[in-house]
Amino acid sequence: VILAHTVGSASSVALRHPGMAEPAESAAPCLWCRRRARTTAVEAPSTMLSALDALSGVQLADGPWPALPAAGSATDDVVVALSPEDLRQPIFGFGAALTESAAVVIAASPHKSEILDDLFLPADRGGAGLSLVRICIGSSDFAMTMRTYQPDELGHFDASHESQTVIPLLREAMARNPNLSILASPWSPPAWMKSSGKLPGGTLKDECVAQYCHYLLRVLLFYRSTGLPISALTLQNEPDFGDAEYPCTYFTAEQEAKLAKALVPLLRRNGVDTLVLGHDHNYDIWERAAELIERAGDVLDGTAWHAYMGSPEVLADKRLQSSGIFHTEQTAHTHRGRDANFRGDVEWMLGNVLLGPISYGSRSASAWNLALDDGFGPVVPGGPTNCRGLVEVGKAARHERSPEFFALAHMCHATAAPAGGSCARVGSSCSRPEEVQA
Repeated sequence: VILAHTVGSASSVALRHPGMAEPAESAAPCLWCRRRARTTAVEAPSTMLSALDALSGVQLADGPWPALPAAGSATDDVVVALSPEDLRQPIFGFGAALTESAAVVIAASPHKSEILDDLFLPADRGGAGLSLVRICIGSSDFAMTMRTYQPDELGHFDASHESQTVIPLLREAMARNPNLSILASPWSPPAWMKSSGKLPGGTLKDECVAQYCHYLLRVLLFYRSTGLPISALTLQNEPDFGDAEYPCTYFTAEQEAKLAKALVPLLRRNGVDTLVLGHDHNYDIWERAAELIERAGDVLDGTAWHAYMGSPEVLADKRLQSSGIFHTEQTAHTHRGRDANFRGDVEWMLGNVLLGPISYGSRSASAWNLALDDGFGPVVPGGPTNCRGLVEVGKAARHERSPEFFALAHMCHATAAPAGGSCARVGSSCSRPEEVQA
């Protein structure tokens, strides 16, 4: 994936590795195909990238690197031709979810500052530089209790719990990376708005659509009032999954389109420009997302995707391509040890969460929990116990990074834009396209 940083009218092409200096014409080895590719970076890889190389078995030489031969000459080198004028999708961000569980685990650690530094400080200050945080509107499965912001029909809005758990850590993350984008997702409307009368299961009552829209508006306005504006909102986490013991809600594509058509005009009338995304579920049910786009028209800003089932090739569908594409969740599971197959885990994430979806227009990628304890929790009763955090925080030991941490760090470093700038994918061609994913 070729990326360009833009500031005003100036642009610089970047196919580069983490921790490197500002662009200067040179050549460097490509991390993933072990061959050399044109790049704008000149300094040696950072310690973080070197750790990734060592664990994945790929060795990078220190600079200076020799110049590449001209395209078309007899060589084993891969030559990548960049087209910086051919701007593709802007990059929204790469990161993970600050669930209540993650917030509690990080806040309780004696190494809290080190964990936050490692996750959010930029490359030149030794961190992963995560640029996206996903938060839950109300409880998810990774929480201490099951609740929403409006527990009854009286209209009282209560965000006191989040103000003591998630919001303080969001502020600390934002202090480390002021360009951090926040993505929010509800797992359930308030129980009194649902057919089940409780947070697990059921669906949104038709007569409560307007009330739920005002509820979501209040959530967005609340976070904006705290100085933590939400950049994107998904309508419902995994709307095709409504049968669990923890907060979840079933929406058909028709129901979700109805919600979108009611919510988006309300947000815009109230001066809220948050992106609104639909689907927020797996690749294998892509036809549901296509139906949603057809029903919602141009109301939605895009669709959100998880990689638990299916593969990103489905994103090539013309209906899906007509709207924005965002990857929003993928966890690592406990059936594989953290470092049991480092290279395999990173390669899978690159293909299914990072470079694969980006090649079909995705603007983001998000892992699930930023952090969990060494018991893979805490979770609400009935919640899953097979998810690993991006980092694992033990009771006494320092946190342990996952393979997914390094993959996200690599992407964050490569897409970190200068202050006041932005990052976008640009067109490219390759002398050996079968060897490079572009």
